[in-house]
Amino acid sequence: MKTEWICGINAVKEALNSNLSFEQVLVNSKIRNTEFKSLAVELKEKNIPFKSVPVAALNRLYKGAHQGIIAFVSPIEYFSLEDILNQVYSDGRLPFILILDQLTDVRNFGAVSRSARAFGIDAIVIPVHNSVQVSPDAIKTSVGALLNISVCRVQKTIDAVRLCQETGLNVIGLTEKSKMLISESDLSLPLALVVGNEQKGISTEVLNILKRTVRIPMVSGWDSLNVSVASGLAMYKVFEKLKH
Repeated sequence: MKTEWICGINAVKEALNSNLSFEQVLVNSKIRNTEFKSLAVELKEKNIPFKSVPVAALNRLYKGAHQGIIAFVSPIEYFSLEDILNQVYSDGRLPFILILDQLTDVRNFGAVSRSARAFGIDAIVIPVHNSVQVSPDAIKTSVGALLNISVCRVQKTIDAVRLCQETGLNVIGLTEKSKMLISESDLSLPLALVVGNEQKGISTEVLNILKRTVRIPMVSGWDSLNVSVASGLAMYKVFEKLKH
């Protein structure tokens, strides 16, 4: 799957008004004019990742006249978490959401997405910054699962957690530091499962607002699982309970 991009300020602005979704937008770090500042505000409002880079980086990507901006078109459409929750409830179901807090490895993302598709997740939520995004590599690693599951993008993970809490979801964090085993926890829907970064786990700001965390039991002397394995086991546990 080939990555597509759009260059030039006017072309990018027009694309933002279309139905296209974007993986990220790169802007020449030396440009400071009003038009670009206005564009940055719009990108933030639409939860589209963007960053300032040296013009040399843009030149390496595109040999033509890029006007200091290159937007990478996403291979999927991103959804609003609020819209997904409303739609699931409208369908007469209870939502099952997976929130990924700053996951960075594309292979883990792909593997987690495969499990999410298999175990009935309604949507995967990722933050705009410090997180893996949906790319052709991620889709390939997911064996196409990311093309068949809704993905929502938020400014910060904590925004998604708060929305789920305010909407009445049972929000649970998966961490090996928890004192509660997942088998002892209430896993009934509506539910949002929060999974953390590969090295650091769930961020402190998110942990601080979680009312409940769980861990997966392991043999004595071992307390670590790959994030894709751990999240897959947790999602299966919820799925198993739903089937009984």
